[in-house]
Amino acid sequence: MGERTERGLGAGWIIAIYCALKPVYLFSSGTMQLCDYFLVLALPLLAAHQHLRLPIPFGCGSFLKLFAIILVYQTAVNTAWYMAVRDPRMLISNLYYVFNFLSLYTTLWIYLLAGLERTIRGLTLGCFLGVLIAGIGAFASSGVGSRNMALFNNPNQLGYFGVIALTVLACFPKAFSRRQRVIVVVLSAWLVIVSASKAAFLGMAGLAAAYSIFAGERKSVSALLRRIFLLLILFTIFYLFFYSENSIITGNRSIMFLRRRIFRMSTESDSGLEEGRGYGRILETGVHFLWGMGEGGYSRFAALTGKEAHSTYVNLIVSYGWLGFAAYSFFFSRIIRGKDGVTRRNLACLSGLLLYFITHNGVRNTLFWILLGTLLAVQLEKKKTEHTLETVEMASGKVRQRS
Repeated sequence: MGERTERGLGAGWIIAIYCALKPVYLFSSGTMQLCDYFLVLALPLLAAHQHLRLPIPFGCGSFLKLFAIILVYQTAVNTAWYMAVRDPRMLISNLYYVFNFLSLYTTLWIYLLAGLERTIRGLTLGCFLGVLIAGIGAFASSGVGSRNMALFNNPNQLGYFGVIALTVLACFPKAFSRRQRVIVVVLSAWLVIVSASKAAFLGMAGLAAAYSIFAGERKSVSALLRRIFLLLILFTIFYLFFYSENSIITGNRSIMFLRRRIFRMSTESDSGLEEGRGYGRILETGVHFLWGMGEGGYSRFAALTGKEAHSTYVNLIVSYGWLGFAAYSFFFSRIIRGKDGVTRRNLACLSGLLLYFITHNGVRNTLFWILLGTLLAVQLEKKKTEHTLETVEMASGKVRQRS
């Protein structure tokens, strides 16, 4: 234990620094950013601590094997279709998912070195710092265009980051101080609003509602009353956002711009799921519906011709078929599943991201996979504790039998 503690003193800072650097985009979208280069450079340091060995956390072997099998399957599908379509994006797509795997595995590696508490602390501290940095960037960019992008490359990335930060807070509220919780909620909500991202705003609203209703652990009368009170507050806030004529709200350009965008969703061409988001492609897969048509070669489709599907679910189904989508769904379910209401709470905490994924492809965001890796670490810690208790009980039983 002493060796692990000594080695793990700085490991949690890897996640913290990564998350803090996440809002800083220096290069074009789809390429590695400053935070990604930092993560890659940090891997040799972790390997040096383990004498170049790649450890596997207790009870995690099946998760990593499943993920590796999915990666091999995706690579095979993309490579096969590349031979027919000759779109380099199909080969590049493989690299995104490999990096997702490395991000999740690195999180588990840090968990082994630093322990669960410091892993969670690294994630929450990094998100707090990241929200502050994104907030500074958004403030500096205010007045430039109708939609703010802060230090990101486009407004949707800013809105997505705001939803992820709120999701991290929902998953690990006790890891934040009271002041940090207030700052994260206020700043993240503001980032979503100034980004004018419809998907991010609806994701934030869905997260607030689902968390208020389903995330509570106690089933007492007082807990029920708190939920009702919180829901009334949320209803009041969203009602004022959409319908208030107060000068403070109507005089805010960002709020009014987002309000108009949401009210006009039914008339905007990019809001339609079939054509605007690419859901029509699911019917275009034909005989390839089972294994998919590879991630790339978008000129093959009539729906959203030449562009990537604006949906995580559509992208997985069309690119890797229902087999690939089922594999990812099973993998995801194994991470969030747990006893005593854990599954319900995790789904409530991740509801904002699941809603966002309906109209945006967010599966390549490394911070999302670090969050999943941390949730997986929580499950592994519980399994390890249960295994230890069972071992102690069995040993105690054998001692009593001998005596």
